[in-house]
Amino acid sequence: MNKSFTNEEGDRDNVPNILIVMTDGKSYNNKATEVVAADLHKSLKAEVRCFVEMHDKLDLIWNLYHTYVKTTTSR
Repeated sequence: MNKSFTNEEGDRDNVPNILIVMTDGKSYNNKATEVVAADLHKSLKAEVRCFVEMHDKLDLIWNLYHTYVKTTTSR
């Protein structure tokens, strides 16, 4: 993880770093999750956001993505 946002791995200084973490559900230790998220934000200089219970929205996200790809590639 420490090498993810480095120039050697293709990081660009003028582009925001975004880290997406997918898990199998909500944390049962909120304090530990907050500590890890803060550490990631500080060490990677990346935005960290948590989204819970997204599984019921995957079809919507998938359809929006395909609509975007179709729209942008047909120009």
